[in-house]
Amino acid sequence: MAERVSSHSDLIPPRCSGETDPDADRIVRIPIFKRNIYVPSHGASSADLADFMWLLKFGGPEQWYERPEPVKLDRMTVLDAVGCLRCPPDELKALDNPRPLSLDVPQIWVSAALNTPTDDDVFDCMAGHGDFAGKCNQCTVGKREALEKTSLVYTLVLSTFQANEYYSGKNSLSGNGKNIYKMIRCGGREAAAAAAFYAAQDSI
Repeated sequence: MAERVSSHSDLIPPRCSGETDPDADRIVRIPIFKRNIYVPSHGASSADLADFMWLLKFGGPEQWYERPEPVKLDRMTVLDAVGCLRCPPDELKALDNPRPLSLDVPQIWVSAALNTPTDDDVFDCMAGHGDFAGKCNQCTVGKREALEKTSLVYTLVLSTFQANEYYSGKNSLSGNGKNIYKMIRCGGREAAAAAAFYAAQDSI
């Protein structure tokens, strides 16, 4: 039976240093959306970041895109390296008529940035505040205050399939096979987790 969750904090709980990572994938049920969500035990990695770098670097928020062809991606990379890339790039256009399909079982990959709270404890004190083993309160407070003064941006990437033009429903079996992507930017961890929670009701 699927685990039932009713909030973003249940779906993406904060995990502090020293806590055991989950050793099993999760299938969770959001009753208010009547949806099952797959949450793998392994989080998003640097390889996943590289796979979406074209969107993060060249795309705009809250717009759906198809992944450009490799030759266009190469051209954008070259032009960007020499400072000649237009903004927005000619090679990357937002879809005029996006038709995102709702997936039967959406999947949520969470990186450490999204499940690590800003007040996470610091155990590896490098400032010599004490010779004891355990949390360094001075480093923990210092890090938290520094992060609170920093303008952090949390980014979500949504991915689904584009529906056929003649299809008016949202069933994931009626797409044209093309993946489409959208980026959402949030100003805090809680806001990003909430955005992921509500995106699960639609299409991710």
